[in-house]
Amino acid sequence: MSFQDEVASLDAAVLTALGDAVTFIDAGGTETPGTAFVDRSVETESFAAARLPKQDYRIEISKATLPSKPTNISVRLDDGLTYGLANIEEDESGQWWIAQLRRSSGPL
Repeated sequence: MSFQDEVASLDAAVLTALGDAVTFIDAGGTETPGTAFVDRSVETESFAAARLPKQDYRIEISKATLPSKPTNISVRLDDGLTYGLANIEEDESGQWWIAQLRRSSGPL
């Protein structure tokens, strides 16, 4: 087994143990349960005299789950809300898709 195979196996084990349950929804409405890493960061942003919360949700999707760039899917999180993917990039290892989540009712 090569080093890359070992890393892929470790990635899959960590994703299974620590990942977030999500539902991938394609353009046709087909729902597929899966697992991904979801970062639900909340920061504050200043507007005039007010400081308002700003959500910056990001998701990491294993290429073992979605081999092709996920440009036409939505993701439903465990909060029951559906998000579109934006600014989809490949990580440095080439094994993961990283994207921002934008609140939507369908694919962006």
